[in-house]
Amino acid sequence: MGLRYNPSREIKRETKEIELEELRKHDWTHERVWICVKGDVFDISSHPTGVELYGKEGTYRNFAGRVADVGLALSSYELEDFEGKTMQDPSIGYWERDRLEDWYATFRSKYDIVGQIVSEKKKYESEQQ
Repeated sequence: MGLRYNPSREIKRETKEIELEELRKHDWTHERVWICVKGDVFDISSHPTGVELYGKEGTYRNFAGRVADVGLALSSYELEDFEGKTMQDPSIGYWERDRLEDWYATFRSKYDIVGQIVSEKKKYESEQQ
């Protein structure tokens, strides 16, 4: 029996530290699909369309089990466009950062947070200071 989505449910926000290796295990082949955005690790499986969008045949499957910031900022779903790049890449300017903020707000409103990738979270905290 699959997960049931309750739109009136409260979004869970865990503070557990998650290693990148653990995140990578939760790609589209795993029962629980995770994606990291701005250091927060979201359980995409906690929403009824999550696995459909981020699963094996989903448009966003390349984000599953990864830090997805650059791909979301660039609106690119192809690994070769974002893998190995950071948010400090010269191709990422104001508009791309703004787009990432929009994605982040969407994720926070739909998906449970299962923890944080501390190294990624620190990057964003230092940029805010």
